[in-house]
Amino acid sequence: PLNWADAAVPDALTCADLVVACDCIYQPAAYGALASVLAALSSPCLIAWRPRGKREADFLAQVTTAFALERVAHAQERETELAWLRPVDANINSTW
Repeated sequence: PLNWADAAVPDALTCADLVVACDCIYQPAAYGALASVLAALSSPCLIAWRPRGKREADFLAQVTTAFALERVAHAQERETELAWLRPVDANINSTW
């Protein structure tokens, strides 16, 4: 597992084609560490979370300094949010 609190991201992880993060936005105290790790990875990220009223918008605001955010879906019956995070400084040809 990747320790979000560790500022150093292993070199082997800095070339990921895609990061998939599911149910990682639930502890506001960890939002900054998660945002920093995702920025250090500098890879596109598909992130899914269940809104719990724990300032999820604060996390999304933090990641938009390093990523372009595109909300993909909101499955109301499952209370699930899904978004793409695309690094703003990456030269990625993409249709999303």
